[in-house]
Amino acid sequence: MQTSPVPPILVLAGGRATRLKELSKDLPKYLMPVDSQQNFADVHLKWLKSLGFNKVFLSIGHLGEQIRDHCEDGSRWDLNIYYLEDGPQLVGTGGAVRNSLALDYSELAVTYGDTLLNLQLDQLLENFHQQKVQGLMTIYKNEVPGHVCNIHWESPYVIYDKINPKPQWQYIDYGFMILKRSLIESFPKESPLDLALPLSLASYKKQIAGYPVKERFWEIGSPEALAEFQAKFHS
Repeated sequence: MQTSPVPPILVLAGGRATRLKELSKDLPKYLMPVDSQQNFADVHLKWLKSLGFNKVFLSIGHLGEQIRDHCEDGSRWDLNIYYLEDGPQLVGTGGAVRNSLALDYSELAVTYGDTLLNLQLDQLLENFHQQKVQGLMTIYKNEVPGHVCNIHWESPYVIYDKINPKPQWQYIDYGFMILKRSLIESFPKESPLDLALPLSLASYKKQIAGYPVKERFWEIGSPEALAEFQAKFHS
């Protein structure tokens, strides 16, 4: 049972999807086909509704009008969708989150427009409010040999550093977070801005808590990952 108010969620769907190569030449990553009946946006928005979200901010850029045309106002999924445009210049993931300040909220969930995650939103929100921090990041213990881990977790806090990760670190960013508006207001004004920078700065100040998740995530960032996703989630 959901006890905490559900914040809006920002979906970062403005990337150029360069790893998808020719597949994304004329089609944004968020609209990649899953089968003949549905694309990734259909699956993703249905998932957000199942978690308990009602208000979705879609951050769009490359080929964004196609996303607008398909998703419209969100009523097809019983959602309220609002759009944030990256504009003619690249703003980066951090810039896209900073652009959300044009909208009204006190807390904001953030996820990526190419991943599907296993989450319990009520538990996440309860944990976030108990910790009294500026942000909460879901983290995943990476047990694949040779993979770089960019997060160190000393409960409840994380240190997040993509530039200087340490060999003994064991966790990676799972791709879902909850941020207070006050933290987003403190983001650097530079553009483009990688979201990793302000999150890293805040983590070294012990402003970011970690929430470990044990289930793997699914993503469509490469042709191989897209094929695996299609095999898993076709209707």
